[in-house]
Amino acid sequence: MVFRSGGRLIRAVQLAVLSVPLLLIYLHASRAAEQRAAGEQHVPLQAPKPPYVSSKACRSCHAAQYESWYASYHRSMTQPATPQTVRGDFAGQTLTHGQERVVLERQGDAFWLDVLAPDSSIAQDQLLGPLPQGRHPVKLVTGSHHMQVYWYESGRGRALGQVPFAFLHEDARWVPRHMVFMRPPSLMRLAETGRWNASCLHCHSTGPEPHLALDGQHDTRVAELGVACEACHGPGGEHVRQMSSPVARYASHLTRSGQLQIVNPAKLSAERAAVVCSQCHASWQPLPEHYAARDQTGSAYRPGDDPSRTQWLFAPARKDTDPRVSAAMMQDRSYAPGQFWSDGQARVSGREYHGMSESACAKGGELSCSSCHTMHRAADDPRSLKEWADDQLAADKGNEHGDAACTGCHADIARAPAQHTQHADESPGSRCYNCHMPHTSWGLLKAMRSHRISSPSVQETLDTGRPNACTLCHLDRSLRWTARMLDARFGVEPPADGALAPAEHGLAAGVSLALLGDAGQRGLIAAALRRPEAQRTAGTAWMPALLGVLMDDPYDAVRYAAGHALRSLPGVEPYAYDFVLRPHQRPAVADDVARRAAADVARARQAGQLSRELPFTADGVLSEEARSLLPRRDQRPVHLLE
Repeated sequence: MVFRSGGRLIRAVQLAVLSVPLLLIYLHASRAAEQRAAGEQHVPLQAPKPPYVSSKACRSCHAAQYESWYASYHRSMTQPATPQTVRGDFAGQTLTHGQERVVLERQGDAFWLDVLAPDSSIAQDQLLGPLPQGRHPVKLVTGSHHMQVYWYESGRGRALGQVPFAFLHEDARWVPRHMVFMRPPSLMRLAETGRWNASCLHCHSTGPEPHLALDGQHDTRVAELGVACEACHGPGGEHVRQMSSPVARYASHLTRSGQLQIVNPAKLSAERAAVVCSQCHASWQPLPEHYAARDQTGSAYRPGDDPSRTQWLFAPARKDTDPRVSAAMMQDRSYAPGQFWSDGQARVSGREYHGMSESACAKGGELSCSSCHTMHRAADDPRSLKEWADDQLAADKGNEHGDAACTGCHADIARAPAQHTQHADESPGSRCYNCHMPHTSWGLLKAMRSHRISSPSVQETLDTGRPNACTLCHLDRSLRWTARMLDARFGVEPPADGALAPAEHGLAAGVSLALLGDAGQRGLIAAALRRPEAQRTAGTAWMPALLGVLMDDPYDAVRYAAGHALRSLPGVEPYAYDFVLRPHQRPAVADDVARRAAADVARARQAGQLSRELPFTADGVLSEEARSLLPRRDQRPVHLLE
C-alpha cells in the first residue's frame, strides 16, 4: 500500500512538473494573442472574408503563377512594415522641413515615428492637419518600385497617418512627401490621416472594405494587402471549394469546360479583360446608388462584370457623348486638367486604360492590356523575375527591339519597317511605341508613355500643348521643322498658314517648352533630356544650359527631373545640387551651369553640330531672345493628380 501510494505521489509530482511548461506555453500564447489583438486595433485588419480566401489558397495548384505574382510590384503595393519590406533608413534619422521635425527609429523588428515639437524659430508654415506629437508605431509600407511612403497608427480606430517624408530608391534618400508630386510650390502639406483608408486602399489592396466613419474612427478591413490573385481573378472561395475535389479537378482538365467559379482574364473578351486592369488604371466613378456603399464595403465591381452596371468612366474624351462627364467637368473645373490634356488624353500615370481604350486598335480590333503586358512571366521567358517585373511586358512586345505587339496585325510594316518609319531599322525612330506612344504622361517623378496609340501631329501640339513624338526625340528641332518633315515623309497636312508664325515655333521645341510651358510640360522636357535616344539624336553640348534653367524651377518635381538629367549627360562633371532646398537656401544655378557648358556649346556650334534652331550665341550662351521668353512663361497652377 505504501508503495502504491508513493507511486501515486510520484505520478502527481511528474504531472505537476510537466504541466508547468504547458501552462507557461498557454500563458505565453494567450499573451501573444492579446498583443496581436491589441496591435490590430489601430491598423487595417487583413483577414479574408468569404468569398475571399487570399493568395495562399492559390499557391498549391498554381505554383508558377504564384511565384511570378510574388515577384511583381503588384504584390508589394502595400505591405506590413517589417525589416524585409522597409527600404528607408530608420537608423535614428532626424528629418526636418519647415517647422516639421520627425525622428525615424528602428528597435528590433519594429519601426517608429517620433514627432518633435515644431521649430518656432521658423516662420509658420501652412499646414493642414499638423502631425500629432509623440511616438507612433509605423505599420504599413506603400510602394516598392521607385519610392516608399509609410503609414503609422493614428490611434483613431484603424485610420492611418502618413509619415510626411518619402524614401526615393534611386537617390537612397528621404524627401518631403509633397515634393514627389507635380503640384504648385508651397510649404503646405495636405492632411494625410485617413487617406490610405479612404483612397489608397482601393488600388493598393485586394477586397477592400473602407468602413469609413464620420468621426474618423475608420474600421477598415481588407482581404489582402497589395494587388493579389483575387483582385484580377475575383473572389476564389467557391473555386477553391469546387477544386478541392480530385474528381472535379480531373473533369475540368479532361473536358476543358464547365464553370470553374473563377475568372480568367485571358478567356474574357479583349474589352472585358482590359476593364479588369482598369480598376486601378482608370478613373471610374460609382453610380449614385453605389456611392455610399463604396465607402463602407468597397467597389461593387468584380472581375468579369459589365462595369456599367455599377460604375461609369470619367473620360473627358467622351464629354460630348456622356452628360455625366461634362457635368463633372463643369462642377470641378480643376479635376480634369489635373489628369488629362484638353483633348482627353491622359496626362498622368494610372490612367492608361483611357488611352488604350480610345485607340483605333482597341475600337476596331482586339487590342487590350495583355497585348503588351503579361501578369505572369512565361515559362520560356529568358529574363529573371526581377527584369520581367520592371514593367511586366511580354518578352517580345516591349523591349528595345520588340515591335511584335504591333507587327502581329501590321505585317506589311514588319516586312519593310524603314520604308514606313523613314528611320534606320535598328534606330529608336523605328520602334513603333516611340512614335505612336511617346512619353507624354507624368508620374512617379518621371515621364511615362502615353497609352493612346496615335501618330505625331503638330496640330495636336498646337491645340493641346502636348509634346509630340518627333520633338521629344529631336529636342533641338522646332515645330516648323517637324511640320515640314511630317508633310514631306508621311503626308501629314501641316497646320494652317500663320499657325506657326510666332517666333517660339521657330525655336527648338524642347527649348520653347522649357522656357514658356507650364510646369507639367517643363517636367516632360526635363525627363526627355535624360533619355539616351534623345541625347544621341539632338547632341548634348547645349543641354546643360537649358537644364540649368529648369533646375531653378519653382516646382519641386521639375527641379528633381532636371537635376537627374544633368547627371546623366556624358562628360558632365559632378555638380553639387539639392532640389529639396527651400528658395532662400537654394542658390540660383542656371548661370553657373550655363557658364560651365559654354565652351562645349561654342565648339559644337563652330563645328556645325548644333541645330540653327537652338538659340545660342557664338559664345555658347542662351541668346537674349531666348531669355526674353521667360517672363511669358505659363505660370498657371499645375496639380497633376497621379
